[in-house]
Amino acid sequence: MWRYADIRTTADIVRHWAKENPEGRALTYGEREVSYRELDSRSSRIARAIQASGAQPGSAIGFLAKNSVEFFEVWFGAMKAGCSIAPFNWRCTAHELARIIDDARPPLVVASEEFAGVAGEAEQLSDHRFEIVAFDPDRAEGDGLDGWLAGRVDDDATDPHVPLLGTETALLAYTSGTTGR
Repeated sequence: MWRYADIRTTADIVRHWAKENPEGRALTYGEREVSYRELDSRSSRIARAIQASGAQPGSAIGFLAKNSVEFFEVWFGAMKAGCSIAPFNWRCTAHELARIIDDARPPLVVASEEFAGVAGEAEQLSDHRFEIVAFDPDRAEGDGLDGWLAGRVDDDATDPHVPLLGTETALLAYTSGTTGR
């Protein structure tokens, strides 16, 4: 049971805090600060873009990058669209990543520019086709996600409020082991 009655899913966390403390600091990345209001708005735009891309509820949205604000924007956006996030290890080779992608079957892989090339290589090795959305985590404005969003949802930051039961997968994590894949 959550501490706050209006938080039932991961997506509700950002919704709750955007109402309770809209100008409060949600995230800090270097000099960049993001308020709860901004995180809620951006994640809603991302949710709409995920829907516009054709991703269905229950899909895992791939994420390939080091620590960044965009991880949380995409995670909350994925959840608002009824999807989960599958953060891929940026240390994976293209062959390792292709095996993971064949299992997760993401319709989208959001990758920092640093790893967009390995994502492209992995797609060529994979049996699964997906869209790669590249971004630059060190550029707050026009980071790459902005162009992708503008091509799908313009400035519509309306939360899609996809109905969730609270039992959906929120995070699809892959780990390595000593006995196999």
